[in-house]
This record gives sequence, structure tokens and C-alpha cells, in this order.
Amino acid sequence: RATVSVLYWKMNQMVSTTNMAALEKEVIKLRQELGSKGSHVSEADQLREEIKKLKNTLTAGGSVAGYAWQRSWAEELPEAPPDAIFGLAAKYKSDPSPKKIDLVVGAYRTEEGSPYLLPSVAEAERRLASSRVRKEYSPILGIPSFRHASAALVLGKDSPALNEGRVATCQSLSGTGALSLVANLYARFVPMETPVLLSNPTWANHKQIFSHVGFRNFVNYQYWDPVSRGFNFEGMLHDVEAAPQRSIVVLHLCAHNPTGCDPTIEQWRAIGKVCWERRHHVVFDSAYQGYATGDLERDAWPARLFERELGVEFCVTQSYSKNMGLYGERIGALVYVCKTKTSVQAIEEQVKIIARRSYSNPPMHGALLVTTILEDPVLCQQWERELKAMSLRITKMRTELRNALEHLNVPGSWKHITEQIGMFSFTGLTKQQVSVMTEKFRIYMLPSGRVSMAGLSSKNIMYVAEAIENAIATYPMKNPKQAVNQFEAREDVKKRLDPFRLPSPLGQWTQLPTTLSSDAVFGALELYRADPSPNKINLVLVADGTTSRGSSPALLNSVAQAEVRLAEARGQKEYMPIDGTADFRVASASLILGEDSPALREGRVATCQSISGTGALGLVASFFSKFLPIETTVLLSNPTWSNHKDIFDFAGFRNFQHHRYWDSAKKRFDCKGMVEDIGRAPTRSVIILQLCAHNPSGMDPTKEQWREIGMACWEKRHYVVLDAAYQGYATGDLERDAWPARLFEREIGLEFCITQSYSKPLGLYGERIGCLSYVCKSARAARAVQSQVKVIVRRTYSNPPLHGARIVNTILNDKDLLAQWKKELRAMSDRVCRLRSALVAELESLGTPGDWSCMRNHIGMFSLTGLTPVQVDKLRKEHHIYLLRNGRLSWPGLTGQESVNTVAKAIDAVVRQTAVPKSKI
Repeated sequence: RATVSVLYWKMNQMVSTTNMAALEKEVIKLRQELGSKGSHVSEADQLREEIKKLKNTLTAGGSVAGYAWQRSWAEELPEAPPDAIFGLAAKYKSDPSPKKIDLVVGAYRTEEGSPYLLPSVAEAERRLASSRVRKEYSPILGIPSFRHASAALVLGKDSPALNEGRVATCQSLSGTGALSLVANLYARFVPMETPVLLSNPTWANHKQIFSHVGFRNFVNYQYWDPVSRGFNFEGMLHDVEAAPQRSIVVLHLCAHNPTGCDPTIEQWRAIGKVCWERRHHVVFDSAYQGYATGDLERDAWPARLFERELGVEFCVTQSYSKNMGLYGERIGALVYVCKTKTSVQAIEEQVKIIARRSYSNPPMHGALLVTTILEDPVLCQQWERELKAMSLRITKMRTELRNALEHLNVPGSWKHITEQIGMFSFTGLTKQQVSVMTEKFRIYMLPSGRVSMAGLSSKNIMYVAEAIENAIATYPMKNPKQAVNQFEAREDVKKRLDPFRLPSPLGQWTQLPTTLSSDAVFGALELYRADPSPNKINLVLVADGTTSRGSSPALLNSVAQAEVRLAEARGQKEYMPIDGTADFRVASASLILGEDSPALREGRVATCQSISGTGALGLVASFFSKFLPIETTVLLSNPTWSNHKDIFDFAGFRNFQHHRYWDSAKKRFDCKGMVEDIGRAPTRSVIILQLCAHNPSGMDPTKEQWREIGMACWEKRHYVVLDAAYQGYATGDLERDAWPARLFEREIGLEFCITQSYSKPLGLYGERIGCLSYVCKSARAARAVQSQVKVIVRRTYSNPPLHGARIVNTILNDKDLLAQWKKELRAMSDRVCRLRSALVAELESLGTPGDWSCMRNHIGMFSLTGLTPVQVDKLRKEHHIYLLRNGRLSWPGLTGQESVNTVAKAIDAVVRQTAVPKSKI
């Protein structure tokens, strides 16, 4: 059967080139080989028929794309259209016109039209680089000091809720990430038919974020009055009051996007009262605090009113992109004001589950920058002055644009431009008028008429005003239509939404489960941290480079040097492309597939920067859930990393199967059982394989075994996911560890994806940097896959974080730093080998019952010791030694011979106390 599979693959390769002469020779060779396989006559006959049909098809000039074994499933995927905002921004960048003006993306620009790195941010970055901050994992909810400082910024340091412990907080991937977290939270605990109320108009991604998690009942409440070109307070109040109770209402804290129109204080009080009476779930989107008016306190007033005066339970989705210019660092926070402390614990535990299954831990660099600024009084005052200056420049541009339009006597009233606040202005221009602006004058703006005021300067403002004059002359203004009531005939919605599962009738989150999240790794880590013993040892999750018990991981010198260079270069914090920069993506894919990869050379690899390996797995799980039947089987090794199942479960998959991998009786890899189980699985299952250093067993297939596994996957047409968390760390050799991926691409011809992480190889645990690479059979399929993955990114965190990608790029593209990193990687791998040998030797010298020699053959960070949950519990309680209950041990937690001796004696003691009969293994 294996021979026939290989011959099918050969035929596949020949047909793909449509080389008839070569195919004819291959047919003769195949017939000769198959003739000697008497036990596979039926398969041989079938293959001969396939060859004959293919030959006739090609001779007639036909296509072989119809053959299922030849066609890529991704060929049938539609290419997603580019994002409205970032698609326009890309068109602007590719426009060669010297007159072009970018009024699309909301990013601050100086009078000269240049990006602006705030001096306070540059100083904070210099301090971090000089202090050589270690890159350990942040807690799942984020750095505690950052979370508290963020909540205090929007609620005030004297906030009653904050001081009484009634505020749940979680670091997020900027404001988009915070909105995604709360949308996922609501999706888990409120009916999916719940109305989601959005202002008309609103930021386009609001609807996309909530629709991505399953909400379908969207209602626009009146906001913009096209007649007066201002805020329609009466219309909004009517719609919010008419909405069914406990609807989700998304409000803009300040500087409404796109209109720039904000309610007055009294209007906010009325809106808040209605939200309280109707028990709505209120979401304040806070993207512009301090940027709107230049006053942090004034811009935060609506949230403080809702908390202190009205007693509304609400959340704030906070972003530091605009007010600190940290667009590319993706730093924000979810702040949830609750009625009780119990609700806080419940929300934080549920949000932890969502974060763990989406990206595991948030990136640390942006959080450290914000915390450094907010906790230093001098630096914080400097930031506030810079924030005020940015706000004043925008106000100045508003005045100049209005003056220019009135000077030109452009028809209509333009006072709304100066009455609006914040980064954007809703001009009132129609789509036709905007097309004139773009096509004739190369002024790029959204079709809705929204302009980013930051793109204007004293140098170009008259040119823009003249373009507006020309656009209106070309397509004169018509009388705008008054907005209509959204709830005239929606009584049926009210009936459908009663009763509610959650929240409770009081509109609180008191009914949420408050049990701790069941994550095996971070749950065990929390137990270790809570142990007061000075002699405790962490063998749960330890980053390499540890120098003493419980210490933080060492910072690789190559990483430290790269970070210093970046700080000195004072690079801008602009938004990254949705899929990350091309140079990072190509370098990452080349690291695994090789610089001479045929798929890379032919443009058959879709790539996307991710939030480390967990984020890459989250992307591919969401991608598969969008295009595969949700009942598709997901095949996992037994055992595997605990988060593998959780990530795919979170994406909606429910049909999980385990293939054999670790033989617990013989303590070795069970290749025969694995291949048999892959063959028995339903055709076109999703199978998750680990590229190298299998977690948790530490056992990898040989090259020949990998070949068998690859052919078994090829036969069953499985969707293969190669989880690459330890390349270079497994054996110390980047090329050797990547061999299975290159085998799958070059020899077997599989279509597969790689979920890549730089946490272990570069020690960038806290930077959350990784990459998703999907090897396709055609360039067209790769484009389709990449376009669809970008849609998922845009709806979950919008753009990837900048700092980690810059570190990786700096190292991979510098010969000296690259050579230094490879030496450090080899040293880490060798250190783990020495620790492994030392522990095995000590256990053998103690005569500890059992066979421990197999651990010498393990590779990578982890090993399955074979210890039972009972024995692990005894290690924790009696010896203060922590490892996972499945017996997985993290080798970097051993810091020298003393710790090796301590652990060996403890293992020896618990094994002798709780020996397991062989018959029960």
C-alpha cells in the first residue's frame, strides 16, 4: 500500500508539470513496478486506469484540475476583498502621484506629514532596553501594574469601584482586542439573538467583531443628523430606550468615530439613565481619551458618570494607539465595572479562558511602555503635554479647513467641522463626491466622507478645500434624508429575547461560574507561586536560562543587542499590515521551509504574523471552522499539549479523536499505532502534528517514521497542522529540526500549515511573536488562504504587535547576530541534555524502581517521566516540587547538580511509597 501511495504521488508530480513525454516514461516505469506487487492487483489496476484517463485528458488538451487527488481544497476558497480602511491605505501607498494625500488611516502626523514618535515613549523604550528586561510570560490577564494603571486612567484614581475591588481588568491587543474579548464573553453567556446596538454611523469593525463571534441581530441607533450635520440626541435616546431590555449597546467614550460629534454632559446623563433603566449591557469604546480635547479627565467623564452617579454596570475597551502613538504595539485593556467582587472574579476567570485559547498571554513590550510612563510622574506629565499638543494641532487643522472652505464660498454650512472633536471629521460628502476627490485629486478618504484630520497640514489644506469645491460642483449636494426610527416594527424581537439565561434579573454577572479556569499549565503554575516554601522548585513551565530557583529566564545576548539597536533607531510605532510585514513573514517561512523552498519560490505559501504559536493555532482553527464542516474530526496525539484541544474547541469543533503516540508501558514512541490510527480516521480530518521536541513526551519520530506518517496523511487527504514551537531548541540544529516540514513539502507534496513560535528558540516568551505559514498547491490557493486569514485577524485584534517582529527581523537579517543566536540556541539545547543525563544518572544510582534510561533519548524542553497523578501530588505536597499531573517535567527548572539531587531523591521517595504494579500500567 505504501508503494502504491508513493506511485500516486509521483503521478501527481508529473501531471502537475503537464510534461507528456516525462509522463509517458513514468507510466512505463509505474507499470513495471506495479507488476511485481501481486498483493495489490486491484490497486494496480485502478492506478493503470487513472493513468490512462489522465493521458487521454492531457492529449486532448484538457485540465487535470478535476481530479480530487490533484486539486487543492483551497482552490475553491474565495479571495476575501481587502479591508475597507487598510485596503484604501494600501492603494494610497502604491499611488505614484506626488500630489497624493492620505486622509484614511487614523494615525497622527506632524505638520510635515511625518509619523510622530512621542518623546515620552522614546524615553520609556530607552529605559527598558538599557535595563535588559527579561522576556518571561506575562500572566494571562496581563501585567497587574499595567491593568491597575489603565483602569485608574479611565475611572480615576479615586474611583469607588476600583478602590472597592469591583473592577475586572485584562490586558488586551489594543482596543480591537478588548472588543473581541468582551464580544466573546457575551457570546458565551447571553442569547445569540440579543440585539447589538451600534451608532449610525460607527467604526466599520464594530459590527465585524461581534458578527465574528456569532451575533446576527444588529440594530443601528440614530446618531448623525445629515440635515444639521450634528448629533441627533433625540433620535439616539429614542432608539436606545425602545430597544429590548438587556441589549448590547456600544457607545463611544469620546471623539466619536467617524462623526467627531459627542453628547454634552447633560445628554450623557440622559443616555446613561436610559441604559440603567433598560438594563443594557454597555460597552464604552475608548480609543481617544486625552486625544479628543487634550484633557484626560474631561474625556473620561462619561465613564465616571456611569459608575459614580448612575451605578451602571459597564465595560470600557481601552486603546493606547492614538493617545500614546503606540499603533503598532497593540496595547489596550478591557475594564469591566461590576456591582460585586464576586462578579469581578467570575468575569476575570471567563476572560482568562478566552485569552488562553486565543493567544495564551498578551505581549509585554507595549504594556511595559505604558506602565513606565504612567507610573513615573515626570514622564507622565511630559506625555500629557505631548498629548495636548497633538490635540491642539488637530483643532488648528479644523479651523483652517473651515476657513478655507468658507473663503472659497463652497456651498453649504461647514461649521460642523469645528464643532466636531478628535481625529476624524464627518464631512457630509457623498460617495460620488469622494470618488472625485480620489480619482481626480488623489486625495484618499473613506467613501462615507470621513477624513482623518491628522493627514491635513497648512501646506495641503487649500488643495483639499479646492478639491472639495470641485467635487461638490461636479455632484451638487441634494437634500439629505432624515434618519428613521429603527424600532418601529420590532416588537417580535422583544418577545424572542425573554427570558434571558444570563445575566441575572438585576443585570449583574453574579450567575457566571466562578470556578478557576482549568488550564493544566498555568493552573499548576499558580499553585507553585502560592506555595510559601523557600525550597520550592518549578518544573511546570520554566523558560530557559534560569540561574536560580524560581528566577526569571535569562535574556539572550542576541535579543538584548537587537533591542538596543531598535531603541537607538527610534523607530516609528505605525500600524503593521494586517498580516505583518513581508520581510518578517518570508524570513519566518524560510527558517522552516528553507531558503530554497520550491513552494516559497513559486508563491505557494500563505503567511501571516501571529500572536506566538497559540495565536497561529487560533488563526488556523478559526480558518478551518469557517470553511470546513464543523463536525470534521480533529486528530490529536495521545498525549498532547493541553491547549491543542481547547483552541479547536473554542473555534467550534466538537469531534476530537486521539491517535496513539506514547506507549506508557514501554516508554517509547508508538509509530505503528500512530500510523494505523491516522489511516482509520475519517478522510479529510484535521491532524495536529508537532514538528520537533514533542510536548509532553519529548519523543520524536525518525526520518523513516516521519515518511510513513506523511504518506498516511497524504492517503487520507488530511488537513495537516505542524506545530513548530521548538525549532532549534530540540537538537540545537535549526535545519535538522525543520526536516519533517521540508519532507512534507518537497518529497510527499502535502498541503499543510505550520504554526510557528519564537518563544522558546529566541526566549521571546513575553513578546508573543510567531507566524502562520500555509503551504498550498498553487499561488492562487495561497492568495485565497491569506486573504481569508486577514479577515480573521482584522476582527480579532486588527494588526499584529510590532516589537517582537522587529527583534526577530533584526536577528535573522544580521549575519553576526544570527550566528550569535545559533550558538546560544545550541548552548540551551546542550544544557537541557546535560540536565537530563544528570537526573537519569542520579535516579539510577539511587536504585529508583522503574526504567529511567528512556529519558536519555528524549529531546527538547519536556519529558514524560511516567509518574502518576498520585505521585505528582505527593511531590507537590511533601517536597514542594511542581510538575504537571500527567508527569511532564520542564528540564530548565533544574538549575544545577544540587537541584538535580533534590528532585531525584524526592522522585525516589514517592515512587517507593506509591509503586504501581506493572499489570496496571
